[in-house]
Amino acid sequence: MAVAVGLTPEMLPVIVTTTLARGASRLARTSGVIVKRLPALHDLGAVDVLCLDKTGTLTEDRPVVAGSTDGTDRPDPDVLRWAAISALWTLQLAELPAADALDEAVLDAAEECGPSAAGEVDPDAYEGVAVVPFDPVRRVATAVVTPAHKARIVSALRARGHTTGFLGDGVNDLHALHAADVGICPRNAVDVAREAADVVLAEKDLTAIDRAVLAGRRSSGNIATYLRITLSSDLGNVIAMLTAGLMLPFLPMLPAQVLVQNLCFDAAQLAFAFDRPAASALRRPTVLRPRDSCASSRVSACSTRPPTSPPSGCSRSPSTTRPGTAVRRRSTPGGSRRTCSPRPS
Repeated sequence: MAVAVGLTPEMLPVIVTTTLARGASRLARTSGVIVKRLPALHDLGAVDVLCLDKTGTLTEDRPVVAGSTDGTDRPDPDVLRWAAISALWTLQLAELPAADALDEAVLDAAEECGPSAAGEVDPDAYEGVAVVPFDPVRRVATAVVTPAHKARIVSALRARGHTTGFLGDGVNDLHALHAADVGICPRNAVDVAREAADVVLAEKDLTAIDRAVLAGRRSSGNIATYLRITLSSDLGNVIAMLTAGLMLPFLPMLPAQVLVQNLCFDAAQLAFAFDRPAASALRRPTVLRPRDSCASSRVSACSTRPPTSPPSGCSRSPSTTRPGTAVRRRSTPGGSRRTCSPRPS
């Protein structure tokens, strides 16, 4: 009985609740992220795959042209003028005098500048990062995803061992929000999506999700630290009691005495709820694995080497680029997200 009491971390519910509540409160106060379910903060710290459809969820769903540049990345207002002429001709909102107004305008501009303008454009001034010369091989391409497909994709990711988060705001995202480990929605989502979500974003800001994930990793790291220290201490006590019980004709400690000792020790461990983990611990998803915790406890009790942190993994999805084009250092408004993987040619 004393051995069973000695192996039990009595203050674990208090430590977990205090750590998660403090992290959720700080997150709501500083980042405008509301955690509706406290365990979701721990799940956020373990998320390694985030599924989202950014059109209408994190953007206003209204693409706006901010400006226009030429081939050397310098501002050129004529691009907008020719684009407007092309749009008017394509949509037939106005009758233009020429049979092919765009071609005529380009030829007129070339005739105006003359051959002397050829040296004014420096081809080396075009900043390119890389050129993709061919289309990457794909095995499966998923497009026009239905609500059932979204839920199946999330379930497949979870079946492969990934901790998955899903960000959605519509009725069609309801099944995927339920299927994910962490359901996230913005404040202006429909009522059923807000009810199903575990985390609500006060603003449409992707950096808020980043701060929420860091807060989850911080809280999970503090809980993992408490477990490692407590289990190593309890294991040492149990080994000492078993050894003394075999050598002495009486019980070395009663179960009540072991319980009081553990409570006094664990009360001091409440400080872990206010601890700041190292920066290296926040770079990876935090995964609590009982086998690794027990292994680190045995190593710490034997004092052979320091306990190791539970291993954690992180998956990174490769980005695809349109073939034959240079990758520019600027972002463009995008549409719906598509999930694709290589297909043999």
